[in-house]
Amino acid sequence: MEEKYGFVYIWYDIKHKRYYIGCHWGTEDDGYICSSDWMKRAYKRRPNDFKRKILKRVYTTRIDLIDEEYKFLSMINEEELGKRYYNLTNHRNGHWTTDPKKKLTVGQKISKKNKANPDFGKWNCGKTLSEETKQKISESTSIAMKKHYKENPRTPETCKKIGENSKRLQAEKKIGMYGRKHTPETIEKMKQNNAMKNPIHVNKIIEAKKGIKYLNKNGKRKMAVPNTEKWNILVEQGYKEGY
Repeated sequence: MEEKYGFVYIWYDIKHKRYYIGCHWGTEDDGYICSSDWMKRAYKRRPNDFKRKILKRVYTTRIDLIDEEYKFLSMINEEELGKRYYNLTNHRNGHWTTDPKKKLTVGQKISKKNKANPDFGKWNCGKTLSEETKQKISESTSIAMKKHYKENPRTPETCKKIGENSKRLQAEKKIGMYGRKHTPETIEKMKQNNAMKNPIHVNKIIEAKKGIKYLNKNGKRKMAVPNTEKWNILVEQGYKEGY
C-alpha cells in the first residue's frame, strides 16, 4: 500500500479560465478532487475541462502542509477570489485533519463519550424487556430493514459475496448448529411459533394460492395465475399449462 504524504495542488478550468489552490494528505492518484463544493460541481459536469498540477509535496506533517498551502494562497489578490479563482478565501485556516478530535467519526465520538461515563449502561443493568417491548423492537427493525433494502438493493456481486462467505463459515464450523443442540424449551417454542399453526398465516397462503396453476416446459415447472403478466410471459417463453 502506497504511503500517504501531503501535496499542494492547483486546478485549472480551461473553459472558464479559473483556478483553484488546495492541499491534500493522501496520494496523488487516490481520487481526491478538492474541498470546494463550487468547483466539485463544475468538475462533476465537465471533468475533461480541468487539469491539475502539483505545486509542492510535503513528507513531514499535516501542519507543514497547511503552511505550504498558505504560501500559495497568500499570492492570490483579494479581488480575484471567487472570480479568477474558485477559492473564496486565502486565509490560513487550520485544516480538520490537523485536529485529532475532528478526525473522529460520529460513532467514534459517541463511543468515546460513553466510555468516559462510568454510569453508562447501568440504567438498563439487570432489567428484562417485556414481550410487548420486544415485539415493538422486532416490528420497527423489520420495517426499517425492508425500507433500507428497498431503497438500497443489494447488487448481484454483494449477494454472491455474502453467499460465499456463509458457505465458508459453515465449512469452518463457525456458524450454524454444528456441535450444538436446541434445548427442549427452545424446541417447544419453535413448535408453538410455527407459522403453519397460525390461522392468519395459513389463510394468507390459501388466499395467495387461489387461482394458481402449473405450467410445464421440458419437465421444468412454474406457477402463475392465468391471464396475469407472469402467466403471459411464461407462455411466450414456451411454457404450457399442465403439471
